[in-house]
Amino acid sequence: PFCSLVVTGMIALASYGFLVNRHNPNAPWYQYLGQFYYAVAFVFFGYLVGTLSMPVGIILVSGPLIGMIFFELRYIIPACVISIAGLIALTYASAFDVVPYAPVMPAGRPDFTQVSSVWLLSFYVFVMPYMVTAIYVADMTFGHWRERGIRARELSRTDVLTGIPNRRSILDILEKEIARTWRHGPPLAVALLDLDHFKRINDTWGHPVGDAVLQHATKLLQGTLRQCDTMGRFGGEEFMLILPDTSLDGAQAMIERCREILEKNPMPQNDAPAIRVTGSFGLTCNAHCMTLSSEQLIRAADDALYDAKRAGRNRVATTLWALSPSAAEPG
Repeated sequence: PFCSLVVTGMIALASYGFLVNRHNPNAPWYQYLGQFYYAVAFVFFGYLVGTLSMPVGIILVSGPLIGMIFFELRYIIPACVISIAGLIALTYASAFDVVPYAPVMPAGRPDFTQVSSVWLLSFYVFVMPYMVTAIYVADMTFGHWRERGIRARELSRTDVLTGIPNRRSILDILEKEIARTWRHGPPLAVALLDLDHFKRINDTWGHPVGDAVLQHATKLLQGTLRQCDTMGRFGGEEFMLILPDTSLDGAQAMIERCREILEKNPMPQNDAPAIRVTGSFGLTCNAHCMTLSSEQLIRAADDALYDAKRAGRNRVATTLWALSPSAAEPG
């Protein structure tokens, strides 16, 4: 019955967790609930097989260590406190014949008439420091691993030079914004920016100065865009700007401000004249057709960027995808 109860509870938690994960993957209350369930089930297991048995000792030490691989320490500590308090209470209750010891294993019952309360206390006094130390060391180790993993993920999705999302990351963000547009409806605007005559800057001043120009342009644009907007490096001197919940008119006004900011703020140099920085922008929007794919939006923005360059650079050009809403297909 105990095994059936535990398995049923695990299945129920897992099933409910699957539903929760779809709406809130990192729901703290659900993680606390899972740890609480584990602690209660473990204490009941200790009651059945004996709180001083080897299986209970192994689980008592290994459980928190394994848990810290999947959960943060703040979710593990309450479960540890509940488990330890429950085991200590059951041990003393068994010693004073309040509850039976290891009811499913009568042959394994120790002779508590030969065991003093001092021995029981010393048992936990010697065990607890080891367990606390093991958990502390494991938390430090797993913490370093998590930080290293987080840094590695950030580096894999961040442009090292400018500190903004790289091509892979900005495309992922675009896909998520498109999916949100399909579900909720507000239009999405996408712009491609190409810094004008960037090759000439590299050839004239050198690549270190070219890198500084990229950083300068990034800082200016990030200070102009709204908090909900995203800017990513699309490749070389080309950037992508994603403007969610923005109509075509609103996007044109925002991108024009970005163009003016670049034009009016040349990059200063210590021992040389400031470098004039301008950009050509290609803008598109899915307000006329919410089901446009990322490929279609990028192609439309790229066509607009080509028009801006052909018209003389340092300007904003707009192009909408030519398909009718009924002909457009999600990609």
